[in-house]
Amino acid sequence: MNQFTHIKPEHIIVNETPETITIKLAGFDLSVFIQDDGKMRQSPCGNVPFAAPEVLRDGPAYDPCPADIWSLGVVLAEAFCGARVVELAIKDAEPEVRPEGESTTFTECIQTFFQMPATVANMLEKSCRPELRSLLPTCSAMLTGMLVVDPTQRMEADDVRSVVEQGFAPLALGPVAPAGPPAPGGRRRPAPPRGVAEGAPAAGVTP
Repeated sequence: MNQFTHIKPEHIIVNETPETITIKLAGFDLSVFIQDDGKMRQSPCGNVPFAAPEVLRDGPAYDPCPADIWSLGVVLAEAFCGARVVELAIKDAEPEVRPEGESTTFTECIQTFFQMPATVANMLEKSCRPELRSLLPTCSAMLTGMLVVDPTQRMEADDVRSVVEQGFAPLALGPVAPAGPPAPGGRRRPAPPRGVAEGAPAAGVTP
């Protein structure tokens, strides 16, 4: 399978016809071919804020699967609220997200910002496009699960696709659900959101 690790608006192609809407990913120069689940990656890839926090910070290797979920979550946030919504929200949250002033890196700001209570729900409620507000009860909870700083607690592709396939079944707003039992490879899998059946068949996004 291809693991993208560089999802951003410029890499998404939308083709709309009277009958269908087709969405494709592009820009595979930085993608990685992965045959085994749990394959870790060493080199950073992507641009802030689309690159997940674990991708940008110095430290151990990261799992590109949850990193892709973070990137897609930021893209969806921009679709709901407009370009640079994360950067603007972080700027509005200063000095809470810059406890050390200008010496605080933007990566540190992102981590602090998304660890604050109800960050995603508040950002969407403040900036969501009027024509998309009817989707907030579902999408706010889904994006909250996708934009979790800890990659082991982040929503997985199977769960995101299950929500979409069920027509954005109603989800409960609030904190991320407690982690479920460990998935293969040792990563703890988040419990599926309310409205998503346990064990519902789904697959990751295929480019």
